[in-house]
Amino acid sequence: KEKYQNVTGKHFSDVSEALQAVSLAIVLDLSGQNLSTLPDSITQLKNLNEIDLSDNNFTTFPKELLTLESIMSINLSNNKITTLPVEILTNKTLQRVDVSKNPIKERLTPDNKDITNIPPTIIY
Repeated sequence: KEKYQNVTGKHFSDVSEALQAVSLAIVLDLSGQNLSTLPDSITQLKNLNEIDLSDNNFTTFPKELLTLESIMSINLSNNKITTLPVEILTNKTLQRVDVSKNPIKERLTPDNKDITNIPPTIIY
């Protein structure tokens, strides 16, 4: 299932495989797997930079992704998410969130005075 390898880590398409190589798991592609939740063990992937959860059945934004220390890109396009947690705007490492093709009711706007970092690009 490994799709490619680079100098810094590996690309996985299965959570259990990624957990067997926690320090190498940089990219996790779980797109199109009919998922609506993530296992709690996802938080063990401390080096994960990018996760693709597109084309699944998420109805809420998986907040556990915001606890990942190295996360930079989250793709949740084409799910059933209606609201986004404001914590997206205050995450220090997150650079890009794709929530296109979701029935989002209200967009997040970075007008909160508590935001001390440059908020990520959110693709609606």
